Amino acid sequence: MYERATGTDAVRAAVNAVLPLGRPGTPEEIAAAVQYLGSGKASYITGQTLTIDGGLMSGWPLFPDA
Repeated sequence: MYERATGTDAVRAAVNAVLPLGRPGTPEEIAAAVQYLGSGKASYITGQTLTIDGGLMSGWPLFPDA
């Protein structure tokens, strides 16, 4: 799906360049977080936002000079 959504190698490279981890997340990585939050191990977590974006939002703004 990632390939279809981004198209060319140049577009994929541009997307990866703004991601702090340098690559998109996988469905398995998202599923692991969802599985954790749905488990008893997360029973004391309340009122939080878990941003699963490979660090993208912690680098915001992406283009401060634009």
